[in-house]
Amino acid sequence: MLIDTMQYLYCELEVQGMSLGFSKGFKQARNEVKRLEITWIYEQAIKGISIQNIFKHRGVA
Repeated sequence: MLIDTMQYLYCELEVQGMSLGFSKGFKQARNEVKRLEITWIYEQAIKGISIQNIFKHRGVA
């Protein structure tokens, strides 16, 4: 809960124009993780892995 609160605070300050390097870095890292996940799913689909197996591997089955 504390981490969520701190994350919100940093992002909110960033939106209000008070530049914080942590906030920008955090956003970039989060976006990179999303890109990597989507790339991995795409690669699995190219290999012919079923969507159900991808879900099981990601723990969302």
